[in-house]
Amino acid sequence: MAFELKRLFEDIFNPRKGEIVTILYDFPHDHIEDNKEWSERREIEEEWQRQLEKFASSFKIFIKPLVKYKATGVHNADMLEYGVCNGKIDCILPW
Repeated sequence: MAFELKRLFEDIFNPRKGEIVTILYDFPHDHIEDNKEWSERREIEEEWQRQLEKFASSFKIFIKPLVKYKATGVHNADMLEYGVCNGKIDCILPW
């Protein structure tokens, strides 16, 4: 069976009309080095963003632009206050 994001999204999140969806992901910086798996996950997140934008209207939901934030380097750390959205470092998290 082939992976289908729309079905996964519907089964797991059960989207309701008017809901807002934002994909957030961390990125390497300074002393936090990138690796192949991390890079691949970022590619997947960008692809999922494109797919969500295509089927959002069928659920009557809104898809916000991707938000990237600097990796904290620690599991389960608090989210940083600012992220990068549409190339600008002014998106406040959470919205």
